[in-house]
Amino acid sequence: MKKEHKISKRIIVIVISSLCIILVVILFLHFKDRKDVNDIEKIEVTTGGYLLSTANYTIDFISDEIHYLIEDKGMVKTDSARLDENDKEFFVSKANLYGMFHWKESYKPDEDIYDGKYTEIYITYTDGSSQEILCSNDYPATYEKMQEVFYEAFGYNVL
Repeated sequence: MKKEHKISKRIIVIVISSLCIILVVILFLHFKDRKDVNDIEKIEVTTGGYLLSTANYTIDFISDEIHYLIEDKGMVKTDSARLDENDKEFFVSKANLYGMFHWKESYKPDEDIYDGKYTEIYITYTDGSSQEILCSNDYPATYEKMQEVFYEAFGYNVL
């Protein structure tokens, strides 16, 4: 009986220790590649699709400006606005939270869809590296959350 009790305690200690190690590794990986406002130079987003307008957004973290151009049935609309430091901080913290800087390069369904919607995201970092994300009728799990973040931070429905 005593031997079984010692084995049970030992198993519990091993399980708890393993869970703690896993938690530490997950937290390390989560915070290891976090981006800061100063890490981002520019985010360019293009959206469109079959019978949809095409929109191009450029969010420039260096010049603190956002520019957009929307083409719809031959009509072109452009605008620009200044970026606020608080909005950039909010955006980057939420993008880190929702893993946007770790989205895969390509999202598309297994079957071809010719009349759907697409989103292209191109992020330029201040260290000269870049990240391209292409979504065609399939999107990352946190895409809708990031739609809300873009709108709340920059005032435009970018995604």
